Amino acid sequence: MVRKLYGSHANPMTRVVHGLPDSWDPAIVTMEYSCEAAAWSPCGRFIAISDGGSTAEIRDAATLKRLTILESPGGYAHKLVFSPDARLLMSYKYKPKELISWDLQTGVMVSAISPEQWDDHTKCHSITYSTCGTIFGVLIHRFDVLTIRTYNVHSNTHTHSHSVEGKVIGNLWTHGECLRFATIKSGSITMWEVGFASGNAPTEIESLLLPDNLPDSLLAHSLHPTLSRLAFTHSKRIFVWDARHSKFLLNEDAEYSDGASFSSDGRFFLHEAHPSAIYLWKPSIGYIFHRKVSREIGMSYPLMSPNGESIFTFGPSAIQLSRTMDSTTSFPRKHGYSRFNVEFSPDETLAAVARFGGKTIVVFDLKSGDPLSTIGTGMRVVSLRAAGNTVVASGGTKIVTWNLPARGHVLNPKANVKKRIRTTKISCPGMGSFPPASISPDLHRIAIEGDASLHLHDVPTGRCLGSVPIHGRICKHLWFTSDGRQVWYITEAGKANGLTIVEDSKSGVIKLEHLGSTSQPLNTPWLSSRGYKITGDGWILGISGKRLLRLPPHWWSSSTEAGTWSGRFLALLWAGLPEVIILELEE
Repeated sequence: MVRKLYGSHANPMTRVVHGLPDSWDPAIVTMEYSCEAAAWSPCGRFIAISDGGSTAEIRDAATLKRLTILESPGGYAHKLVFSPDARLLMSYKYKPKELISWDLQTGVMVSAISPEQWDDHTKCHSITYSTCGTIFGVLIHRFDVLTIRTYNVHSNTHTHSHSVEGKVIGNLWTHGECLRFATIKSGSITMWEVGFASGNAPTEIESLLLPDNLPDSLLAHSLHPTLSRLAFTHSKRIFVWDARHSKFLLNEDAEYSDGASFSSDGRFFLHEAHPSAIYLWKPSIGYIFHRKVSREIGMSYPLMSPNGESIFTFGPSAIQLSRTMDSTTSFPRKHGYSRFNVEFSPDETLAAVARFGGKTIVVFDLKSGDPLSTIGTGMRVVSLRAAGNTVVASGGTKIVTWNLPARGHVLNPKANVKKRIRTTKISCPGMGSFPPASISPDLHRIAIEGDASLHLHDVPTGRCLGSVPIHGRICKHLWFTSDGRQVWYITEAGKANGLTIVEDSKSGVIKLEHLGSTSQPLNTPWLSSRGYKITGDGWILGISGKRLLRLPPHWWSSSTEAGTWSGRFLALLWAGLPEVIILELEE
């Protein structure tokens, strides 16, 4: 009955031709909340949060719905820790220094310990409960001395103290009725164990060697004890070291990395690669890039759920829950420039895609969505164009033309492309490494910026046809009109300028002349020739103004950053994704 009543209204108006994501945004819930501390329960069903006041909240880990409020005396909550069975929650309060435990089933406070020897110089780094929940261990740092102290929850008393030598990696963890920790010293990682109720010194469990010749500036972030993997940063790079097999599983640029962690089952590894982004990696032979999760600037380092399927981030004004799992999105990380070149053929049957500065072009059939050809160009692509069975690309100093096989044949770049290419060298004064460039729709001409001028070259021969000084440097937007008679560009100041191509029919001399009007033509790369539009709040509007689809916030703009249009096709460009998303719209 529901299908009969509403089926016609639910009929999709948009088809994803290429780059299908499972969901637009990995964020499940975002809420306004001033959060100072948070923790996942070991079972992954609950998240404990605190605003730093006298209460802690238990929330559902799937919806962030509040389940209960735990009351305690005033103080600044600095850490929250669950017991292994998720029956108890501890809050470490900084001022005054206090360790408070609640029973989550009853909501009653069962313990309040004020360590007598803790002063303003004492810092609490990590806390872990025993399996039975009656004793917990605390790693504290006072000046240059590291100590593990254990306390009895029911009697509120201190039981034992253990001195620690070396630098502790990550947190304490519970193993049976013992607590364990790892230290890094003299080129090796050592794992230690001591009973919660034991007064004996910690004993060495295992020692793992680090890579050779590592400097003292190594900053270790996280250890996965079961897999013997260490995450650390050095010289603006993030590393994952497999100690048991003595090899690097990850070695990537990470200029802004502030931390890293593993999921408890080892399925995911994450690190903060930018103040507003989190990078997730999945294990393979090494680690492959899985997805990028955006977050608000100012949010704390992210907390990964025990199974690695969700991420919780918090800050002074908001909390956010995001998913990591995606049934279709699993891809290697792409290197190079973050922008894409996307060009649609005039008849809207093909789309050619290449990352700006990348060396590979993929040609898609817009009817089926299947890739027709994958071309290794051997140069860094700055501009491309497709028409019929021909693809033309420019790398700045040369132009390469490919004549593709007939439709329906998948191109083998090594066997076929070499027989079907033509390379033309071009020379343009003052041209940079990646000059703004655009190829005309008929594939006969290319416009390139160089030496404060716009130069027009012949594609087959590379010969310069004409040039003219331009007003200001060109930003990334440079394009021909659909008839090929005008060239338009946007300056760095955001001003649009147009040039008309004037050809003398008798002499064949070509001139570029500035247009008197600066109003942009209708067929710009970010406007559809059929009348589809994007509103400022992210809605794609049909020709009649009907709302067809709402885009994720990354594209909530009607500016030139929204994407590239060609009639009913829209290519969405965003550096956070590893590929372009191409939509086909029908109304």
